[in-house]
Amino acid sequence: WALFTEVWTPSYVEEQTVLRKPAQRGEGKPADYVQQIWQSGFKIRQIFYASYHWTIIADKKLPAYERKQWFAITDQFPKKKIAAIWQKHQRVGFLGYSDKFWILITEQRHDGDSGQRMATKRKLTKMDIENFWEEGYSIRSISYGGGQWVLIGDKFDNPEKTQTFFYSTDFPDQKIQEYYSLGKSVTTVCYSRSEDLWVMVAENNPAVDQNLLIQTDYPQEQLQELGIETEV
Repeated sequence: WALFTEVWTPSYVEEQTVLRKPAQRGEGKPADYVQQIWQSGFKIRQIFYASYHWTIIADKKLPAYERKQWFAITDQFPKKKIAAIWQKHQRVGFLGYSDKFWILITEQRHDGDSGQRMATKRKLTKMDIENFWEEGYSIRSISYGGGQWVLIGDKFDNPEKTQTFFYSTDFPDQKIQEYYSLGKSVTTVCYSRSEDLWVMVAENNPAVDQNLLIQTDYPQEQLQELGIETEV
């Protein structure tokens, strides 16, 4: 398990929660858990399946940062769905691939939000990342599923957040520590089992202080020590 923790200055999050529910592979989808999170007043930041559990990470943000969310899960890549939400004044908040399902969380766009773009690649190269940067987009997320890499980018909102791309066959823990020493924080990390490849994007962001914890067991105690509400 790799647990990234962050402290933002100023803080825009009031409270965080982690919901973890057991499920066999290919059985049960997290739709009911998503509704449970929303009914509790939280917004979803990440959903993934690991160690026979669905895990949802969510938070309550300050009112100025809150957004209405929508949820979709499908065994086919939701390319048309993403194109459609961009026409509905929404944006991609989270896109991931777990237990052979694509999971999409979309969010209401604020008036000041910048645009997004997407690219799908069978093979991912540094040039693919650089093309986003050259066109004025920062990488929001990288995901892998169904034999393809998917990149989601946000139009640059802050030129000081210079991004860096790195890939490795091993989990890049040493590279992450190197980035921390340079004042960078990791914004997205993704693993392709079929290609045995880790990819990571980090950026300069003076507003965030990030740390990494790696261990073999689910970090239940560490989450509680951080004051994060958990439900298992």
